[in-house]
Amino acid sequence: MHAVTIAFNADSFRKLSMKDLGLILDGLTAARDGLAGVLNQPRCTSNAEDELDDTITSVDGVIDLLASLANEAAPIEPDEVKARAWLLLGYHARLRDDLPQFAALASTLAADHSKANFAQTHRERRNGDV
Repeated sequence: MHAVTIAFNADSFRKLSMKDLGLILDGLTAARDGLAGVLNQPRCTSNAEDELDDTITSVDGVIDLLASLANEAAPIEPDEVKARAWLLLGYHARLRDDLPQFAALASTLAADHSKANFAQTHRERRNGDV
């Protein structure tokens, strides 16, 4: 029996920009949704169902890893802070766990973006870039 293993290196992902991390997360989410669509078709046999379910579980694990890495990140550039915010909001919106908690997260991430914009403006002024 042949097996295929796909390895995802968290250290490699940590080196990516938030924009790139979000792009990968979007791709994996689309792949997961496609797999779930096939899984839910009446023609899906129990053997295929088991394999698809295992694959979806693996993809979900990578999606969770990417969201966790984004959550741990502390970017300072406004564009990266904004990309991180959208990545985390998209991830948590799909979970549909707790709307007040989601609203609080959105508020915190928006505040982080405002702080990053403020800090960048002051760095530029200090450096004479404005």
